[in-house]
Amino acid sequence: MSLKSYNRPQLSVAALARREALMAFQNRVAESVKNDVLKKRQDSGNATEQVPAKKEYPIS
Repeated sequence: MSLKSYNRPQLSVAALARREALMAFQNRVAESVKNDVLKKRQDSGNATEQVPAKKEYPIS
């Protein structure tokens, strides 16, 4: 058995380019969502407030 069979197959240049493009797109989307959430918090005036904890009601 050759050593080559133990190595991961090399990605083609096209596959690497697709992966880079996908990762860049995912990062842009994540950044956009984060900015939207922060902007909505600032607009509503509770940028630093925590979400109130859910009230627990005892089961009777």
